[in-house]
Amino acid sequence: DVTVMVVQPVESMVGLVRRLAENPTLQLEVQSKSKYETESVRIALAKIVGLMQLGFGGAGHEIISANLADSSGQDLDLMRRGKKVECAYGFCDIRQFTDTVECLQDQVMLFTNSVGEIVHQSCHDNRGEPNKNIGDAFLIVWRPKSVENHAKVVDGALTAFRRTVREIASSQTLKLVTDVPAVHAKFGQDKYRTKIGFGLHFGWSVEGPVGSPTKIDCSYLSPEVKISDRLEAATKIYSSNILMSGQFYDLLSDHLKVGIRLVDHITLKGNHKPVRVYADDRSNLWLKVNPRLVEIYGAEAAYEQF
Repeated sequence: DVTVMVVQPVESMVGLVRRLAENPTLQLEVQSKSKYETESVRIALAKIVGLMQLGFGGAGHEIISANLADSSGQDLDLMRRGKKVECAYGFCDIRQFTDTVECLQDQVMLFTNSVGEIVHQSCHDNRGEPNKNIGDAFLIVWRPKSVENHAKVVDGALTAFRRTVREIASSQTLKLVTDVPAVHAKFGQDKYRTKIGFGLHFGWSVEGPVGSPTKIDCSYLSPEVKISDRLEAATKIYSSNILMSGQFYDLLSDHLKVGIRLVDHITLKGNHKPVRVYADDRSNLWLKVNPRLVEIYGAEAAYEQF
């Protein structure tokens, strides 16, 4: 009985901590009920680790791993040194958010989280890691495992954002949430549509904890990350859902470059080197093709003609 109820569960928990120290992304199964106190401790451990993974995100895996592996001290070692990495950064922002919040009032959380679920799930399915949620904006990071992986991560980033544009435009949940008298009065009867702008860039940043032992966020800091934010802001100027930098475009696979065009060379505030800006026409809700052309030539030929 001692072996079954005490020794084996404790050994299992120790082994679990060791495996988590080696791989902080390990997904643990949480049982709903427990027969013994030792099993209750194991369930609590699984929940705590799940919360750590959710709270720290991909940028905080090293913090989780280091603290689980080090049993010498009781204090948490949070303020670790940052490290330089090369990643793809995707920044997206909900359009007309202030006016929408005023109309939705207490339903704004449902609205924002419905958008967040679509953005995060689409990016997660394409190997992206949601990093920051800033009210109406989201930062997603794609970390390549090696130099050979650069093309794969930028392909995944563009695919994720293209999918997000489609799903936001067709979401029945968002349509129902925003189908309220206040929204109709503000934007016009049946005129409101949830729209998001996207900026994509590839470059270097420093990955690590930002803040103090009181509160930290594991994030990515560099001027390169800011470029994705600036490109997202520029989507309003160029009337395009998705804008990307030349550095991002150059790494894309050839089949994904179809439907993307160079729209400008710009110098961003604080930078002196011009940046090439590309727009993704295939996910551009501003562009309209005459339905008559589609009837005559078919969708593909009409698109090429357009």
